[in-house]
Amino acid sequence: MRTGSRIDSNGGIYLHQELDYMLREIRGPDIITSLAAGRSSNNGSQQQSTERPQIAPLVSVAILETFLLVVNFAVCCSVSLMGIFTNLANIIVFSKMGFSVNSNMPFLALSVFDLLVSQTALVS
Repeated sequence: MRTGSRIDSNGGIYLHQELDYMLREIRGPDIITSLAAGRSSNNGSQQQSTERPQIAPLVSVAILETFLLVVNFAVCCSVSLMGIFTNLANIIVFSKMGFSVNSNMPFLALSVFDLLVSQTALVS
C-alpha cells in the first residue's frame, strides 16, 4: 500500500494519498475529481462526505443467476439422489433384520420419512 498521510487541525490522520490511489485503481481518475469537488464544498465544516463510490460488480446479474441455478440444481439433485439410494438401502436392511430388536422400527420409520423428504426435494 502507498504511504503518505496528512494530519488535519483536529489531530485526525487522513490517508488521502492512499485513498486516492485506491479509488483510481477501482474507478479511474474521474472519481477522484468528483469526490474532491464534494470535499471542497464542505467549506471547512467538520462534516465529512459520507458518500462511498459504487464498485462495479465482477460479473453481471444474469451470469450470477445462471451460475447459482446450475450449482443449486446440481447440489440439490446429487444430495437428493444420494439420500434416495441410501434410504432405500436402509429400508431393505432394516426389513431383512426383522423387528425383534426394538430399535429397528424407529430407524425404519426414520428412513421412510427421510426417503419421502429426499423425493420431495428432488421434485421441487
